[in-house]
Amino acid sequence: LEKDPNDYLSMRRKGVSLSRLGRYDEAILWFDTALETNPHDGASMRNLGVSLSKCGRNEEALTWFDRALKENPRDYAAMRQKGVSYSILGQLEEALVWYDRALETNPSSSATLINKARTLIDAGDYPAAVQAYDKLIAMDRNNPYHYLEKAIGLSRLGRRDDAEQAVNQAYD
Repeated sequence: LEKDPNDYLSMRRKGVSLSRLGRYDEAILWFDTALETNPHDGASMRNLGVSLSKCGRNEEALTWFDRALKENPRDYAAMRQKGVSYSILGQLEEALVWYDRALETNPSSSATLINKARTLIDAGDYPAAVQAYDKLIAMDRNNPYHYLEKAIGLSRLGRRDDAEQAVNQAYD
């Protein structure tokens, strides 16, 4: 930025770095600055929404995800994050709609499928949650958390033996 104070990509990257450090308010300022330089930077819009969501400002975050999707209607990460914000707001059905849209765009997005599975658990749709965790396990058999979270769904379905088997698989 010292060499080129109008480098919106570096501004965005600085915002992402600050966000990863949990310094969301500072990150928001850098995303705003990037957008002042390039008002059509959909990635900055999405990342701004993520930082707003991390600050508990989910209604505001939804606006930025919408703006990012206007710039790039196939931005599955913005779709996923929109689902996350709706989930946090307790609008689980709307969250699931956005997770499904993201998965239509990128079926191999494990992050989206994880969010969808957790929202299905919260919504009480345990059979669908178990199916989602089965897909996650097929994508990554070495992640013990997929087995453990699948066990939650199985347990809530009263399938204690299957839940125990899933827990054992997690430890294996």
